Amino acid sequence: MVAGITPGMALRDVVFSAGLGMLLCVGYCLFGFLLGWRRPVRFAADLLVLMLGAFFLRSAASMRFYSGFVRWYDAAACVGAFLMCHALLEPVARRWRRLLLRPVRKGARKAWMPVHGAILQKKESLKEKHRKYREKKQKSRLQNTAKVLYNSYHGDIEASS
Repeated sequence: MVAGITPGMALRDVVFSAGLGMLLCVGYCLFGFLLGWRRPVRFAADLLVLMLGAFFLRSAASMRFYSGFVRWYDAAACVGAFLMCHALLEPVARRWRRLLLRPVRKGARKAWMPVHGAILQKKESLKEKHRKYREKKQKSRLQNTAKVLYNSYHGDIEASS
């Protein structure tokens, strides 16, 4: 049977769970801030948050909570605090990421343009070389085919004579 706890004790557990939710959200936003929000990164971050959230709540329940286990209102407080913190932090993190990386992106573009032009030029020259090779091979194949037809026809004439 579950032991009853007072509302003051339950409130302490809820506040502690909300703090864990905010801590998870800060880690989640920092993870996205550092690595960007591409699909694999978001998938990894989502899985990591779920696993760490369950681990932190279970650890807090065994060490700090008065009841000794996670109750529904502890989990709800953790998820609610995570979502509220995410709604506040995510736009700020995206804006700061954009502002901080703008000079890096412009510099990378300026450094990349000559390299990109050289790569495109090499690609075009290889295409042209390959096209000339195919044309040459096509011409030689047609000549060989005509020669074989002529020889086979000539052989039939000698046999009939």
